[in-house]
Amino acid sequence: MLMTVRIKLFFLLAVASFIAQCPLYAQDEDPAAGTMELTIQSAVALSLTNNALLRAAQRDSQAADFRLKGQKGYWEPAIVVSATYEDQRRENTVKEELSLFTPVLEERNMSYSLAVEGLFLTGARYKIRYTLEDAANNLTNLTFREMAPFESEYASFAGVSITQPILKNVGMRVTRSGIEDAELRRSISRQKLRLETMLTIARTEVAFWNAWYAQQLCDLRKQSLAIANELLEDNQERFKEGKMSEIEVAQARVGAGRRERLWLTARVSLKEAACDLMNAMGVQMNDTELSMKFDEVALENQDIELEKKVQMALSNHPDVLIAEAQIRLGDLRLLVARNQRLPELNLVANYGLNGLGTTERESWDKLNEADYPSWSASCVFRLPLGFDYQGRYVARAAEAEKEKALEGYRAARTDVVNALRTAIERATLLKQMTRALEEEVEIAEMSLESERVLLANGKSTSRRVLEMEEDLSKSRIEYLDVQAGWRKVLVQLDVSDGGMLTRRNLEIWD
Repeated sequence: MLMTVRIKLFFLLAVASFIAQCPLYAQDEDPAAGTMELTIQSAVALSLTNNALLRAAQRDSQAADFRLKGQKGYWEPAIVVSATYEDQRRENTVKEELSLFTPVLEERNMSYSLAVEGLFLTGARYKIRYTLEDAANNLTNLTFREMAPFESEYASFAGVSITQPILKNVGMRVTRSGIEDAELRRSISRQKLRLETMLTIARTEVAFWNAWYAQQLCDLRKQSLAIANELLEDNQERFKEGKMSEIEVAQARVGAGRRERLWLTARVSLKEAACDLMNAMGVQMNDTELSMKFDEVALENQDIELEKKVQMALSNHPDVLIAEAQIRLGDLRLLVARNQRLPELNLVANYGLNGLGTTERESWDKLNEADYPSWSASCVFRLPLGFDYQGRYVARAAEAEKEKALEGYRAARTDVVNALRTAIERATLLKQMTRALEEEVEIAEMSLESERVLLANGKSTSRRVLEMEEDLSKSRIEYLDVQAGWRKVLVQLDVSDGGMLTRRNLEIWD
């Protein structure tokens, strides 16, 4: 139950921590604008609350916790109560007639039994038993006890029986195999929950940055359209004044039309990106326009050392930890399967006290006097006839499962290292591209302003100005690509090294 409470607390704290940092929805001051400000923290908080796959992983983890608690009751003793009534009349054989002095045996017996059964860690099974038999028959008047026919006599027995396996089913590891299996499955379920949480956050953050990129691109296209429209208006005024040819106006009009189409295309892309973000958050799409806030990310201050991140991933990434648990699970199954192939050899020991009387009380008193003990010891050997096909192939299946787990572990390590290496190389390239693009954008902006001045002085053409503006737009878009790519590669690094939840204070604990 503690694990279930902790899992619930994790999600509550996760959402609360994000909500505390920022409001989920902040309407713009102008209600007519219909915009909605959305931060990355609020987007993640919504996705953690609404994601169905994450809730399913949470339920699976809870179920694994309950299965473990159930397996821990293997040692719990059981009480067995029985009552049997027997009524018979039969002829005796010659031998029985000579010993019982009657040709016919009639008896009416009532037997009561109370026992407690259980299991020790060594695999031994114990049974503590008390029985009381009320025997009434037609023989009681034939003895020297001066009893009438069918007068009851009471026989009681109290004792203990222990059966200790020597080969098959022996040992604490085999006895506790159900608990160890459930613990490993719970560990796997926990890591799946961690992985699903990380992927939910990653999908939401990537969708957020895609929407942010689409929004910034839409703004850039709008700025480009504004420059083209301004150029078109200037050219039209100069044409009316006779200072510019009609071809210059036509070129400006074509440039403005082309940029308007690009702006409309960017708006469609923004709608699609916003829809993807809403899907990631589990929120229904509407006509409200998103306005996303973001914090600047310093490219120089990020830790992207490969060796450090590989060590962290191999000790913390859910895929690697799941593969390790699968190996331990395979070892356990193989151990149990090999044990079950052994022949059964059990040592059985019984000890008890007997009591007999004409009343229940007298029988109990005689039992407590311990004058009539009984004990036995035996050895039972059981070997299946044939070739034990079931045990043999179950063991082979366990060996195959273990090999599969080993291959999965090697594959998980390879995938994690390759993903880290790819993300780090991409991050390094993005750093280099950022420095070059910043300078390129700055030069393109100065070139465009210079060309517009030349056009105003009649020393340039509209085509040339539009070309310069197009070069500036391309540089800005490339720089925007790098910015969005940098933020998404940080998300990839967070997932690849397994440290996403720790960095966000959302780690799931046992």
